[in-house]
Amino acid sequence: MSYLIILIGISALFIIVKLKIENIFLKTAREETINKIKLNITTIQEKQTEISDKVLLNKSYNVDLNTEITELSKEVVALHQDFIKKYVK
Repeated sequence: MSYLIILIGISALFIIVKLKIENIFLKTAREETINKIKLNITTIQEKQTEISDKVLLNKSYNVDLNTEITELSKEVVALHQDFIKKYVK
């Protein structure tokens, strides 16, 4: 009977340690994802600023804004999908 109690105790301890380790890995993955998304958002904002600068400095309509806006929207969709994939698990 005491062997059974010791076995259950060791099993519970093993499960607790395993869950703690998984929690640490999930927290680091979450932080990495958040930092990656922040970096990507900063990059997109820089591209938006660049587009605005092209329009304002050149004062011309030769800039193909539709193409650049389409590219930016694709990047935003990719960011959203990446974020959802990470946190739907």
